[in-house]
Order: sequence, then structure tokens, then C-alpha cells
Amino acid sequence: MPKRVDCPIKRWPGVVTFKDPIPLADCVILEHSIKTMRDMGEDATQAEVEALLLPGVLACIERFELGNGFTLDPFPGTPRRSSAQLVAWLIDQVMLVYRDEAESVDPLA
Repeated sequence: MPKRVDCPIKRWPGVVTFKDPIPLADCVILEHSIKTMRDMGEDATQAEVEALLLPGVLACIERFELGNGFTLDPFPGTPRRSSAQLVAWLIDQVMLVYRDEAESVDPLA
């Protein structure tokens, strides 16, 4: 059953619907994004990390219902602070579904 969550980012108020459960094919996209990001190393900028993770995260999202002119394509990179907060929040929400609190093993470790 999809998981609807209120977006806490003031710049883009509204709701995001996350896939729950996440289909296996979308898990592959997410895991590939994580691997690609890790392979970049420590020299990657925050924006580069976000851009690498975003395709995997977006694969796990069913719907955006955000205000203030939010568009998915292109995904907003500015204002920088709000964009970074949105990406971080989306990653956190996707990982909550992906990992499931009941699992004892972290598949990303």
C-alpha cells in the first residue's frame, strides 16, 4: 500500500506518495544509484551525490503533490538549501520503506 507523507520542506509544501512495497526492479535502480555514488569517492560535491542518488530515489516514488511551482523535470537544484533538504528527506523516506524497521540486516552495509 503506497505511503503518503507530508513534505516538511517549507519551500515545497504538500504530499509525496512513496511506493510501498518497492518493486524489485526499482530496488535495483536504487541500489545501482547508491553504488555509483559510493564509487565516486570522497571528492564528490553534495550536488553530485544528490544527482547520482536521485534516479534511484525517484524510482521509488509514486507521486509528487508539492506546491510553489515544484516540477519533477527538471528537478529543482535551487534554492540550494531547500533543494538539498528535499533530496535528503526523500532519501530518508525511501530508505525507511527499503530497509523496513523489522529487518535485522542492513542491506546497504
